[in-house]
Amino acid sequence: MRTMAIGMFLLIMGCCLRTAGGQGMLDPLAKPNTRLGPGFLLSLSVSVRGVDEAELCGQFLLDTDGRLQLTVGGEPLPKLPLRGLTTTQAREQILQAIRGYFRTEPEVIVGIARIPRMRVLVEGATFRSGPLTLPEGARLSDALAQTGFQANADLAQVQITRIEKDGSRIRLTANFRAVLEGGSSDEFNDPPLQNNDRITLTLTPTIPVPRTIMVMGEVRKPGVQPFVAEMKVRDALTAAQGLTDNADPERVTIRRLSAEKPLVVNAKLAAQNVATENLTLQPDDTIVVMPKDTGQRFAVIGAVASPTTFEYKQPMKLSEAIVAAGGFRPNADRRSLMLVRNMLRDPARAETVVINYDDIASGKAPDIPLMPGDMVQVMEKRRERSPLADIGLFILRMLLPF
Repeated sequence: MRTMAIGMFLLIMGCCLRTAGGQGMLDPLAKPNTRLGPGFLLSLSVSVRGVDEAELCGQFLLDTDGRLQLTVGGEPLPKLPLRGLTTTQAREQILQAIRGYFRTEPEVIVGIARIPRMRVLVEGATFRSGPLTLPEGARLSDALAQTGFQANADLAQVQITRIEKDGSRIRLTANFRAVLEGGSSDEFNDPPLQNNDRITLTLTPTIPVPRTIMVMGEVRKPGVQPFVAEMKVRDALTAAQGLTDNADPERVTIRRLSAEKPLVVNAKLAAQNVATENLTLQPDDTIVVMPKDTGQRFAVIGAVASPTTFEYKQPMKLSEAIVAAGGFRPNADRRSLMLVRNMLRDPARAETVVINYDDIASGKAPDIPLMPGDMVQVMEKRRERSPLADIGLFILRMLLPF
């Protein structure tokens, strides 16, 4: 009986903490930088010397103004304004509000149990277009972090079309380039989004370039080739001096600017001039020959001294990968690195994250562990206007969902 009583006591003691901190109880959209807003449901656990404070444990709904109502000793506290705060910042506010009621500093754990959703539409010069589901309170930067954007997108003139409650339409213009350059992160250039917003990125004027194609991946001579009329897959692979021993001939992907989805062909059948595989190419096509085993590899490409693909033999962080690739070239844009998760494993399901490497180097942000299949794209400060001038741009186009 004593053992059962002790077990029940420990179960009750741990119940509240597990509710707040257990990952299974938290919203999968919640991230460390998620900003709270009206309608958010918080998981809260407050304990003093290991003993839970029952009235401060559980789930709490933020009101229409994003405020949290708590009670201590049965008496309601002034509502805490948590709108726009992260859970880390909210924890500090809650701790500040309740610490005076306890002799010992309470332990406070805050999580997000449920986030109200909203949907926006993203179109134009992005790698992923169409409807996008975001947590309420998300900003323009949150949307573009998921969709990515092309190198020649006009980030200084991002258009946001919004339908007001009275049915009227308004158009906002955000200078998102200023946000990326660190000059401004205010609500005008990185505005909070609303349900049904339409985000449009246009292209900056392009400079005419010679008609070319590009062959990349597991070929003996990767690079840009002049486009010739009636050029076919077999011709391009022959000009690239054929496939390497590590190439997977069944995983040859053609990225075409005018196509929504990439084309996948078999190099062996193309060499035999099978019509369904030896396709006629178009200017600006990019052919990527994937390796047989991409599960244990990562790549660093772009503005580094030695862009290449590495075997993933041991845990590797972003800074170590940059060193392994010979370090940055002088024209590298250290504040706009692209980390493309899962690129070498399944390009169709790859996800991209924009990283400010200077924050990592200065200690403002933690170093990022890489995973097998990752690709790191180091952009140039002065990007060429042609889509083919930057290798990373065309690999990143493979982020489009299928």
